[in-house]
Amino acid sequence: MIHMGMEEVLFIYDFYLDVYFVETFVETYLLLRITASILRRSATRIRCALCAAVAALTAVGGVLLLPILHMTGTILVSVAADTLLIMFGCKIKEGKRLIQGVGLYYAVMAVSHLVFAQIRLFTGTTGVRAFVITALLSYAILRVCLRLYERQKKAEDRIWDVTLYQDGKCKRIKGLYDTGNLLWDPVLKKEVSVMGTEPLIELLPEKTLEALKDMMGVKTILFSEELEELVPHYISYCCVGTKAGILPVIVLEKLCLKQGDIQKVISHPAVAVDREFSSSPRNYQMILNPNLVQRFEHD
Repeated sequence: MIHMGMEEVLFIYDFYLDVYFVETFVETYLLLRITASILRRSATRIRCALCAAVAALTAVGGVLLLPILHMTGTILVSVAADTLLIMFGCKIKEGKRLIQGVGLYYAVMAVSHLVFAQIRLFTGTTGVRAFVITALLSYAILRVCLRLYERQKKAEDRIWDVTLYQDGKCKRIKGLYDTGNLLWDPVLKKEVSVMGTEPLIELLPEKTLEALKDMMGVKTILFSEELEELVPHYISYCCVGTKAGILPVIVLEKLCLKQGDIQKVISHPAVAVDREFSSSPRNYQMILNPNLVQRFEHD
């Protein structure tokens, strides 16, 4: 009731619980599916539907009990229900992870409401049928954005921070996790990563680097004294669409791999030096052996 001077204006709205139930069910189901996808949790359609139905019933009950619980109590019940929804719908038990899930759920809800409002404004649709169609369209838009995000994230996850160490010097570069690099050194019994000569300019003396370039050109099979501490030797390789060849391999003091909170130092890594690698434009300077990264992740 709103007082305007001496007149009293009473606004009365028709509120249909069945419509509210359907809208809440559809919205909760879609939000739960998106949240589970972002969290990379297993959330089947049946489990999401059951959780959405319980959430919709809870929402209807909250409306009926609004005069008793008042606004504050209703909000607290809603937050508790959403927390249980994420806990069971996404199978999350860890406290910190659960808080992240609830926060993400509300963030997705805010974005979806924004998209939903814009679509309704653009189409001018109303009613339950329009709500369902608009909600599904909003869900499709969010799913496309999520797929693009996951693709970008997957590409970024393949790039690792690499730090090379040699004779008290270090060089930071980017390494690519490449499942196609299966080079194996039968002499050292180690997996082999591949890189160009540019990062070695700051690590090796000029004479050593020149000797390595001669080795890359196979000008001589007799290795010079400058390369002796790098344990120089050749390994054979074969790429798709090219003939088999040989690559010079050297051993550096150590190599540090880092991605996010994960970090590990690898002693005496075997590195193949490819002359053609340096001439190709890339956003990384080393191709990491997948066995090296997998072993690293499981340590």
